Amino acid sequence: MQPVLTMAICVCTGFSAMCVSVALVALGHYVGLFNVDYIYHNMIPLISSAILFSYALSIYLYLSSFGKGKRLAAGGNTGNLIYDFFIGRELNPRIGSFDLKEFCELRPGLVGWAVINFSMAYHQYATYGVVSASMILVLIFQTIYVVDGLYNEVCSSSNADSRSSAHVCPDLSPSLSRRRA
Repeated sequence: MQPVLTMAICVCTGFSAMCVSVALVALGHYVGLFNVDYIYHNMIPLISSAILFSYALSIYLYLSSFGKGKRLAAGGNTGNLIYDFFIGRELNPRIGSFDLKEFCELRPGLVGWAVINFSMAYHQYATYGVVSASMILVLIFQTIYVVDGLYNEVCSSSNADSRSSAHVCPDLSPSLSRRRA
C-alpha cells in the first residue's frame, strides 16, 4: 500500500480552547461551583481514569482502523499487532467530522497540565498562605511551554504523517537548521 501524503485540513483552535478552559475553571472556582483543590486531592483517581480512557480509546482506534475506506498511515500498517497498536494504523482517525488525532495530540494533555499546575499552586497557597518561588517558576515556565504549544498548534499538525511540516511551519530557528543539515 502506498503512503497517503495528503494533508488533513485542521482547525487550530487549541490556544482559544485553553483560554476558555482556564477561564471557565477559574470562574467555576470563584463562584463556588467547585473547588480547584479537588484536583490536588483526587490526583490518583484522575490519573487512573485518564489511563483507562487512553487504553479504551486506543483499542477503539486500533479496531476501527480495520474498517472499509480507512486511510492507513505508511508506518502503522506493518502487520505486527504490538507495533501497529502503539504507532497507530489510521491516518487522522475521526468520529464523524471530529478529528481525534488533532484533538488528542495537544489539547487535553497541555490544557490539563496547566490546570493541574494552577490547582497545585492553589493548594500550596491555601495550605501555607504563600506560593513558593519554585512553584511560581514552574507556573511561569510550564505555562509558557503550554501557551507556545497551543498557540503554534499548526506547526505540529500532521507533521509526523505528511513529512511536509516545513511547508506548514517554517523553521524559526536558523541555527538549529544549520546543525541538522
